[in-house]
Amino acid sequence: MLDQFLQRLHRHRLIEPQQRVLIAVSGGIDSVSLLLLFHQAAPQMDLKLSVAHYNHGLRGEAADEDEAFVAALAGRLGLPCYRERAPQGWWTREPGTKMEAARRLRYDFLERVAKAAGADRIALGHHADDQVETVLFHFLRGSGLRGLAGMPIRRGPYIRPLLAFRRAELAAFLQAERQEWRHDASNDSTLYTRNRIRHELIPLLHDYNPRFAEAIGRMSRLCLDDADYLDEVADRELARLTNEEGLDAKGLEALPRAIGRRVLRRFIEAAAAMPGFEKTEAMLQRLTERGGKSGPVDQVSGHTLVSEAGRLRLYKDLPWKGDGGFYRPLPEPGEPGRWQSVAVPEAGGRMRIARWDRIDDRDPLEPGEREICLKPSVAALGPLVIRSRRPGDWFYPAGGTGRKKVKDYLIDQKTPRSIRQKIPLLTAGEEVLWIIGYRPDRRFLATAATTPIIALRWQGKSI
Repeated sequence: MLDQFLQRLHRHRLIEPQQRVLIAVSGGIDSVSLLLLFHQAAPQMDLKLSVAHYNHGLRGEAADEDEAFVAALAGRLGLPCYRERAPQGWWTREPGTKMEAARRLRYDFLERVAKAAGADRIALGHHADDQVETVLFHFLRGSGLRGLAGMPIRRGPYIRPLLAFRRAELAAFLQAERQEWRHDASNDSTLYTRNRIRHELIPLLHDYNPRFAEAIGRMSRLCLDDADYLDEVADRELARLTNEEGLDAKGLEALPRAIGRRVLRRFIEAAAAMPGFEKTEAMLQRLTERGGKSGPVDQVSGHTLVSEAGRLRLYKDLPWKGDGGFYRPLPEPGEPGRWQSVAVPEAGGRMRIARWDRIDDRDPLEPGEREICLKPSVAALGPLVIRSRRPGDWFYPAGGTGRKKVKDYLIDQKTPRSIRQKIPLLTAGEEVLWIIGYRPDRRFLATAATTPIIALRWQGKSI
């Protein structure tokens, strides 16, 4: 197995002789195999090795035993071992889902240790079975070529030398070496989508094709080749269509959709977070429907995409103010369970927004919060914005029949005229989704069967 491992390192130029490698070791089959293989390869390549272990503290004594196991193994091999424990209760303070936050903390730790140790590479233990799970996970979420390509063998300082090896091969290798490993019992649970893919979906697919894992690996490599080529073409087109005045809107629309999608995403990514597939498609469709008209096109990651004189530009926190009015764009919902917050001082409150797979997945409300859950189709209306009332605003009040002007509804609620303009409205495009603190529009409300949903939570004074 060592010969195959060395061939992988050389073929993909993952490591150069005399480099320093930091090996991330959790104690499981994959990372222990990675550590032993690097330890055996080190004399031939004159490598300097070190070990890193991050204890999230999520599994009590088992997590502490994992840490002690890794430290003892590194000591037996004569390698320095860098260890760190996550702050107590970290998951209550970190944004996003617990899985997202755990990954962020772990990678932050690895990069800090790599810098301190002078490491040239950070080696991760993902293997071929992990790759299959990743590709299937992305497939079920409707990913494009880049998602179906799976995990890259190298990205920046990170390398994954075991992507060609099956888990069973690694287990056999460790047994031959008489080396024990740790088992994470949480991997046996089917509460998580990824574990269900591993324990339920993959065995079923294996019945259809016993060489299913090889087929997935072949597909991911083909997708990677195609994605790399399309990205190269997109980079050339982006350079051709962009100048100091922005991106040529007509030139963008003339491109094949596969290239135009990538050009727009790269243009936005240069100033903001990369938009998702659905968001990118919605922006391209909106550009087509506008027919070259100037004005705001959409909002993404705190920026507003604006068409001006045939050029697309990105502006941060683009304001709108009417007579005493206000306008606050909301961020695009990210990964499920990841809350993002926007303060609305003009209305004396703040709005939190997150995407959830199902309405029952939501976490509890904070004291004083009011919430609505929307259908994902609202994204097609335009960016979500909290703003003040404008003449002609109307909506379909939940619990009622027909439509009603917002002004008339507030009059019926005996809202004083002096404060009507201060009441925040949640809007998308020209639609009023929620008179915050009063009623939502019934057309856009999610139900128990809706998936995914967009949850919005307002906390502020009652007006």
